[in-house]
Amino acid sequence: MGNVSKKRGCFLKFLDSCQPLKDFFLFLGLIKNHRQRFHLGWLRPDRTVGGFLDFLKEKGFAGGFRAWQDSDQELSLRKLTDGIFQYHLRIFRDREVRGHYEKTPEDFPVAHFMEWGMENRRADFLAMFGDWLIHQPEDRDLIVWEEQNNASLIREN
Repeated sequence: MGNVSKKRGCFLKFLDSCQPLKDFFLFLGLIKNHRQRFHLGWLRPDRTVGGFLDFLKEKGFAGGFRAWQDSDQELSLRKLTDGIFQYHLRIFRDREVRGHYEKTPEDFPVAHFMEWGMENRRADFLAMFGDWLIHQPEDRDLIVWEEQNNASLIREN
């Protein structure tokens, strides 16, 4: 096993050991679990999450990696670019899609955790997704979403 593989293995074991501590801090309210920045849009009403997932896999996105779980998150996927950076995408129960570009946690655990170098890259995501997303949900869906989440919706242009 190479030196990099050993470091990755140690880091992953460390992450696994931190999960109970994270859950405890969430329970105490010392940290908040919210949706990360960089709203991309909502899945179109005539499209399914399963269809979007198949589409994303064709584009090189994959799951099965360790990542912070945002509230109401259904799916977390990433696309590695060069082994150092990744496009990280989250899909939520209300069909909202958020994403960002960042260093991989395996290679840059501290920078990743501190969100150093995290970028919006909205244009990149939208170019990859084509017409899968809409900018805002239908008005009735927006009203329901705001009532359920007791929050105002932030729109990024």
